Amino acid sequence: MINLEPALHSALTKYSGGAPAEMARASGATFELTEGCFVLPFLGTSYRVGFPGGKSSPDLSDQARILCLHYLTGVTGADRDAAAGPASPNDRLIAFRELPGGDIYTGPFTKRIVKPLVDSFARQPEALCRAAARLGGEQVKLGDFAARVPVFPHFSVTYVLWLSDDEFPANGTVLFDASAKDYLSTEDCIVAAGEGLVKLRALADEDNH
Repeated sequence: MINLEPALHSALTKYSGGAPAEMARASGATFELTEGCFVLPFLGTSYRVGFPGGKSSPDLSDQARILCLHYLTGVTGADRDAAAGPASPNDRLIAFRELPGGDIYTGPFTKRIVKPLVDSFARQPEALCRAAARLGGEQVKLGDFAARVPVFPHFSVTYVLWLSDDEFPANGTVLFDASAKDYLSTEDCIVAAGEGLVKLRALADEDNH
């Protein structure tokens, strides 16, 4: 099992040194001064993330907590000109390999995200769109079935399916807005897509029972 303690410690150190007003403006979260916490929408649920301690309510797994902390701090301070404001999603979708260094991780990304997407939804593509809608997402016109899921206020992931036919097996891909690199590292984009897929699969399972 991967030890996430070093990554969590690093994320908390950077997070606790941030400027809450700037972090809220850039991320799309809300900072509640009286309670000392951010209210951050993450995959259909609003989480309260304490500042500067970083504890979340409801509880998040360490992996998801690190992702949220990275998102809150990824577009602030030295990483981004404070005067520039939040990066604007421009609705230009890019493949994972187009992210910085993405070509190096294409194999692991396909194995970890794309293959499970196809295995889970190629036989029930409508379930993908229903689950996405429950997360505040929407069906989009790509492939045979596709859904865009808002992971964070300014960061979404688009899951695309091509159904099997007489010539080709089912296939899929996962796309990101071109602004994704302004919010999360390429490694975090993998985590974000994975967290979204886990939630989609759980919601589809609920519908099937």
